Amino acid sequence: MIAGILDESSKKAPEKEPPRNFGLIVVILLTVVFLLITAIPLFEPPIEEWPEIPGEREIPIVSPETMMRIQAIAERIEVRNLRWRAGVTSISHLSPEEFQVLLGARPPAEEVEHFATLNRAVGRDRWDRPLRAREVPSELPERWDWREKAGLTPTRDQKYCGSCWAFAAAGAVEALLKIYGDQEEFDLSEQHAINCNANNYGCAGGWMTSAYRLWRDAGAFLEAQIPYTGADTQPCYTEGYDPVTSVIHWSCVPGERSALQQALLVSPLAVAMRAYPDFQHYKGGIYEHDGSDHVNHAVLLVGWDDALGAWIIKNSWGNGWGESGFAHVAYDCCRLGSYAHSVRIPVSNPVWIHHTALGDTLAAGERLGIDACVSSLDLPLDHSSVVLCFDPGTGIETIAMDALSATSTAGIYHATLPAFEVGTTIRYYLQACDTSGVMRTLPSYGESAPFEFRILRRAFAASFEVQSDWTMGVEGDDATAGTWEWGVPEKTVDERGSLIQPGEDHTPDGTCCAVTGRLAGADATSHDVDEGHTTLQSPVLTLGSLDSATLRFWVWFTNQRGPYPWEDPLIVQASNNRGDTWVTLLETCIGACKWRQFTIRLDSLLNLTNDFQLRFVVTDRFNESTVEALIDDVEILTATPATAKAKDPPEGDLMTPDEPPARVTLRMRPNPMHSEVRLALALPAPCHVKVEVFDAAGRRVNTLWEGRMPGGLNEIVWDRRQADNSRAASGRYWVRIASGEVTLSRPLTIL
Repeated sequence: MIAGILDESSKKAPEKEPPRNFGLIVVILLTVVFLLITAIPLFEPPIEEWPEIPGEREIPIVSPETMMRIQAIAERIEVRNLRWRAGVTSISHLSPEEFQVLLGARPPAEEVEHFATLNRAVGRDRWDRPLRAREVPSELPERWDWREKAGLTPTRDQKYCGSCWAFAAAGAVEALLKIYGDQEEFDLSEQHAINCNANNYGCAGGWMTSAYRLWRDAGAFLEAQIPYTGADTQPCYTEGYDPVTSVIHWSCVPGERSALQQALLVSPLAVAMRAYPDFQHYKGGIYEHDGSDHVNHAVLLVGWDDALGAWIIKNSWGNGWGESGFAHVAYDCCRLGSYAHSVRIPVSNPVWIHHTALGDTLAAGERLGIDACVSSLDLPLDHSSVVLCFDPGTGIETIAMDALSATSTAGIYHATLPAFEVGTTIRYYLQACDTSGVMRTLPSYGESAPFEFRILRRAFAASFEVQSDWTMGVEGDDATAGTWEWGVPEKTVDERGSLIQPGEDHTPDGTCCAVTGRLAGADATSHDVDEGHTTLQSPVLTLGSLDSATLRFWVWFTNQRGPYPWEDPLIVQASNNRGDTWVTLLETCIGACKWRQFTIRLDSLLNLTNDFQLRFVVTDRFNESTVEALIDDVEILTATPATAKAKDPPEGDLMTPDEPPARVTLRMRPNPMHSEVRLALALPAPCHVKVEVFDAAGRRVNTLWEGRMPGGLNEIVWDRRQADNSRAASGRYWVRIASGEVTLSRPLTIL
């Protein structure tokens, strides 16, 4: 079309004079260029995590006038040095008038007056004043995001209907069902709230409490029972359907930041905000907008980030808007957080504990802190019941956890473990109750399947800050470019501005690392790996005296750019016989523009010897693509104390005691397992034994043995069969041995 316009213009215009529609042509050309530039990020995977291979996303066709509006917004963002990005979203094609249709938050007058009174009572009657320091307790987490705690259902799309109020309300109840319903996920029917509410709310707008009232009186139904149509012309019809849940009651949450954050510790909140016209084209970053106009849109508040100074919201405009349907909105902006309600529903367990399990650590001789968030959906918490139970191998001990910040229904708790020596394995679990005695244990089976971590020491380390005896390229390598070398990597950016190779290593205060094609060159493909593979190989490592060994390393791996992304692998291998044979530890085709750490348990895959070697292989054998890799800070950690004697060479059997052991012991090999695992159970005397396997959620998978077992060594083989004779899926499991008064639990991984 553009070429046609140019041809026609050249015929009509006098020689050497610009065509009469030259200005229109320039506008169209600039619009097309801007459309291409702003559309590109839709195909870029997020760099914060290892991304999945992206699928096709539909980019709406927008008018030149819309592109000019987006460009004007982008220029204003740049001039004012704002922290967000504008571009083409899944709703950018809507005209300003059509966009207003989506904004359907209509708070009733009595709600406005009630919250005004409530906010005056807590000293929050102005949205444009700064928050006082007392309103944000320092003990609260700096960051809270229910997405990271598996507390949210997927984003939805309200389509061309002002039903944001129904989606926000449904999102709040769905989150409660998932958090307090043992991660069971429901998709509730927003259409039911539109069809059956008593206030005649619909696509012209409505309010969340009308949905809560309906679900209190009639129950809430599934999307599959009453599908969403995006229209409000349907009659209310629920005959033959059974509700999946109901609302018991709801209560108002003041608009001050601390009150909202404390309430968010219990669950996400349906809230209102002012959505300004440029919010239609929000692509990411920290949205902010001047003004304190009244609210017009409802969203789900799901977290906060003090480092960014922003709330995190879940919207209902589909995945093609914002950050995959979510957004960061600056504190004290757009009246976000107005008219929040805490909702209560009947659930299977009203007490919830969130804790990030401790992993193996190098903190020998140090006291380790353990933090947890505990909340209660129904009755107040019994704060004295929040305890940490731990066993360092000498029996279970209990520590009362201190409340750093707590309300009647939620709190942040802390406890400090004593110092332990290298080689200590600590198993622990958490417990909490509400005032009625309802208890929650994390993990679910507590002592039977607890969290577990080890105190390790560093047996080997390579920071690559000096040129070492690692081999950069081995016999058989055939890459024609981008081979491994040592030095300072040069920053490499492709034609789209994507970072292909960083300009620094990973080591804090360091400069050098191992890198494929250290130089940047003329473009991103000048020194990347081409037409073969290249190998980085370690020297021979003496690991024979170690009982355990864990490999930990940092990697930057780029293969997701170029015309054929995601094809070429990074392979990590190990050998315990000086390279005669190699075992693959990791093979991935998932690249990301970020340093990432990998941890691999070596002793579960190979016998540890004094002839151990590692190697990292990067390949480009397929279609044309851009492949770069960097390796840094390679470590081998062990639970074997530095003064330990050399261990006996490995035998074919798991253990062969000459006489019955003094206590019950259990060993398992291989772990991780593939097709089967051998359990070697040594008993000091004949006794009744029960051997069970549980999954990570604490559900029994199978009972391998129940009955009397002789003293000495006994072997049981598990072939991944579950109780229903199906094969157990890959993942984390626990083997539990109950023998008299002794109970042992050991982790088991299926690959």
